[in-house]
Amino acid sequence: MGSISSSSVTARHRALVAAVAIATGLLFASEAPAQQSTLDGPEDAAPIDRWLVSSPFSAGDLADESRLAGPGEEGILPDRGREQAGASWMLVRRDGRDSLRLDSLRADRETPAVIYAHSYVRLPADRTMTLTWGAIGDAQAGVWINGRRLQRSGGEPIEAEDERSVRVRLGGGWNTLLFRITELDPAAGLFGLSARLSTIQGGTTIRIQASRPPGEIRTGPEPWVIAAPELRSSGQVAWQEEELLGEAVLEVTAWSRAPVDTVRVRLRGDGIDVRGGARWLTPGAPAPVGLWIPLDRLPRLRGPGGEVELEWADEEVKQRVGGSDLGAAPTAGAEEIRLSGWKVRAVPAGEKPDELGPAGPLPDAAGWMLAGEWKVPEALEGRDLYLDTSATPGDFRIGDRAFGGSDRVPLCSRCRRGEKIEILARSKGAWSSLPPVTGAPEGDPSP
Repeated sequence: MGSISSSSVTARHRALVAAVAIATGLLFASEAPAQQSTLDGPEDAAPIDRWLVSSPFSAGDLADESRLAGPGEEGILPDRGREQAGASWMLVRRDGRDSLRLDSLRADRETPAVIYAHSYVRLPADRTMTLTWGAIGDAQAGVWINGRRLQRSGGEPIEAEDERSVRVRLGGGWNTLLFRITELDPAAGLFGLSARLSTIQGGTTIRIQASRPPGEIRTGPEPWVIAAPELRSSGQVAWQEEELLGEAVLEVTAWSRAPVDTVRVRLRGDGIDVRGGARWLTPGAPAPVGLWIPLDRLPRLRGPGGEVELEWADEEVKQRVGGSDLGAAPTAGAEEIRLSGWKVRAVPAGEKPDELGPAGPLPDAAGWMLAGEWKVPEALEGRDLYLDTSATPGDFRIGDRAFGGSDRVPLCSRCRRGEKIEILARSKGAWSSLPPVTGAPEGDPSP
């Protein structure tokens, strides 16, 4: 597995490391009683200060590869002084400090190292908490909670260099936190990790322990879903009937032993009441939910300006959300505007779908017939508008005008507010998207 250390750290190496550790404030312990804290109010924090630290591995060229042998990061339940998953695990105590310095454990100052740090966390009941962590020095740190790796939306693992915070759900009983700290440049000198847990609710007792609890296994929480507190703008604009909508994206994350089937989302605020949802949420992996909101109302969600309701199975929770970047929300001048509200008149085979695009299929062959009707909103008054058909081979009829074989179909010239636009489309092949609305290219006002 590329471990720098052998199956056991030699006495000479231990003595050398311990001497350096005294100078850096790192405390090795033969005994490390659990640290218990009572978090009385929101944002009260408990430092992760009891650790089992692995022997170092060489970073090499394997930036995101496991260094642990079976059962790997997902299954490891280490205990002090034991050889497990190809590493020796040493107990380290930090006594109320959330920083863990690891530079004294490296084999040398020339080779970038990878070191794992593990802790057991016990709670009296399931709790939503904020995990804050970051690498010290020129390094990055990934994290597994109860064997699940924290990810970004889209499945990319989170490797924190600077400090970052994520809302997580921990179960009643014992939970596991495993960090993998990867050194990027040993010349930076400092190398380590900082980590702490803070409460959302208050009134939480938390017990942090390095040694594996006798007879205990991690339980994980009952199925739960958490919404990220920050909404963000996708920059997308949709035209629905006679209104322009902007997309606010809310990330929701499931915390459970198995994927959560369906989550229903409702966002309400000042003059806002919209719904969305997500399916098959993988635990620990955020899923984006697009919520389409009238453009002029998006700024009302700045700060904690909205309340989101999450429903799944027999559970329902509410929390405040908002978005600091919604001031830079899209405008009616967006390069492309998505048409929302297409109806399927006919399909060459099978049943007609209820919706198209992100919520449903796209025409996949010749013979689909789609229709829709829109009215020009005030924000588009006076513009020349076109339908971009470059990715949608087919014949198009706009009102009583027929078009075929063109990549750009005119909808209206110097469009009037309330002007009705009726579109009938027949596909001639598979579509890679629905045709968006665009303005006239600069210097080319005619199709």
